Parts: sequence; C-alpha cells; structure tokens
Amino acid sequence: MCGRYGLYRSKMDYENALEASGGLTADRERGPRSIAPNYNVSPTNAVWIARRDGRNVWLEPVVWGLTARWSKAPEEGPRPINARQETAATSKLFGPLMRRRRCLVPCDGFYEWKQAPGGKQPHLIRMMSGGPFFFAGLYEIWHEGKPDELATFTIITGESNELVAPIHNRMPVIVKPADYGRWLDPATTDPAALADILKPYPAGEMTAYRVSTRVNSPRNNDPAIIEPLQQP
Repeated sequence: MCGRYGLYRSKMDYENALEASGGLTADRERGPRSIAPNYNVSPTNAVWIARRDGRNVWLEPVVWGLTARWSKAPEEGPRPINARQETAATSKLFGPLMRRRRCLVPCDGFYEWKQAPGGKQPHLIRMMSGGPFFFAGLYEIWHEGKPDELATFTIITGESNELVAPIHNRMPVIVKPADYGRWLDPATTDPAALADILKPYPAGEMTAYRVSTRVNSPRNNDPAIIEPLQQP
C-alpha cells in the first residue's frame, strides 16, 4: 500500500524531472509557485499532482483521498487513498478514471512498515540516485465547474518488487520516466494499452533504510524523520 510519503523539493525540481523524460513541456506559470515542504504526507493533505493537456504538463495541489463523483458531500463515504492495480480498470469508482483521469504524483521517498519483534518498523524507500520520481495516480473532480468544486486523487498500488517485498507485500506503482507521456496522454482511453506501465519498478534502482518511529505520527513533519535510523 502507500499511506505516507515525502514531498519536499521545489516545484521546479518536479517540473524539470517531467521535462527530462522527453516529449513533455511544463507549463510553469500554471498553478501556485510553491507549497510547503512535506516530509510526512498523509491523507487529506493537499499536494502536487501532474496533469497533461496536449504536450503541456502542469502541477497543481490536490487533496489526497478520492471523493467519488456521486458523493453528496466531500466527507461522505470512504475516501480511498489507494487503488489496486489488479482491479482499477474494472472498478465502478476507478474504471472511468483509468480511462480519462490519470495523473502522476511526484514523490521523494515513501514509507512502508515491517513487522518486527518490538512492533512495526518504518522504512524509507527512495531512488538510489536521490532524485524525485512519480507514482501512477487517478484524480476526480467533485462538483466540477461549481463554486464548491473539489479535486482529489488516489495512488495506484501493485505487487512489491524484490527490494520492498521483505518490508511489505504491496507498494505504489512507480512510472518509469520514458512512460510519463503515455500515462498522462488523454488520447489513450483503453486501460489495457497501459497495463505494461503498472508493473513493479526495478528494484536495482532503489534503496531502503530504517527510519525513526516518529514518522508514525503525521504531526511529526521535519527533515529529521527521513534520516537513517542509527544502529543501537
């Protein structure tokens, strides 16, 4: 699953990463210029997602935890933070979004918890390069075009790769840079054409290490929580 992650670089860093993939141009004037660094992103936080319009891609802050389009109120019913890769395309809630409302969710590292004798031990998983990466996401706009319009998103999860599997059996789907444009392309409306994108990300490009249990509380949101846990 994915229930917590870090997002603490500048907007420009994520825009540069999107453009470096090739074929996309970041609309840098669209949306706010910045949001506060968040070392412990949790559900209901408003954080960046990337959407595409033609060749242009832009970042905007959107609330994590999907509100169904048929909900009578934003707080009504479950607000899923994850969508299972195996069933998203056929789901009543996620199926239409897989066809027309896909997004990328920038990330600097995500947390997973491993069962240990003294309780669950959090780990931070990130790229060995230290650079940002992007989850496969889906977004919805509740009451679109109305004064109380609300945009929300969810993160797609799948089977873990060899690095994450000893920690947790599921992980967020990470999109390879070469596939950013394909995943965001509004012209692609058949989820089957994107199935190859949703495979586990290569474990050899990633690293994981233990971090403090301070990350267990969303109230703890500072650079210290991403530091490796010192050996006793």
